[in-house]
Amino acid sequence: MVEVLGRMISKKGDEGVWKGAKITNNVEPLTHLKFVDDTFLSGEASGREARVIKQTLDDYEQASGKKFNWHKSEIFFFNTDLEKQREIYRVLGMRTGNMSDKYLGIPFFGGARKSNLWKGFIDSCLNKMDG
Repeated sequence: MVEVLGRMISKKGDEGVWKGAKITNNVEPLTHLKFVDDTFLSGEASGREARVIKQTLDDYEQASGKKFNWHKSEIFFFNTDLEKQREIYRVLGMRTGNMSDKYLGIPFFGGARKSNLWKGFIDSCLNKMDG
């Protein structure tokens, strides 16, 4: 069923209503990634984009019978003013304060080398695969 969500998101991207995050000029904007049992959604920080995301997720919930756990969901903002952040939380029906600066325990920001930050996580995954 996760593939259905991916196709729904891709369709919204193709229609130009889900803009996603522009990573570089040479590739399509990033709208979503699937990692194990997590789904990472990305979009521009706007109320309009938040409404498109919310409607897409609502449509998926209705079609699949699955429910998103908004209490476990997090939003990561980059260079977004506080008022815009509040608007997005409101549109999505989330409480503010779900913000974090880490994903899978790895900080998004920091001065340490990224390979050092990921080492423990990668070792843990490898150990689980071996055991």
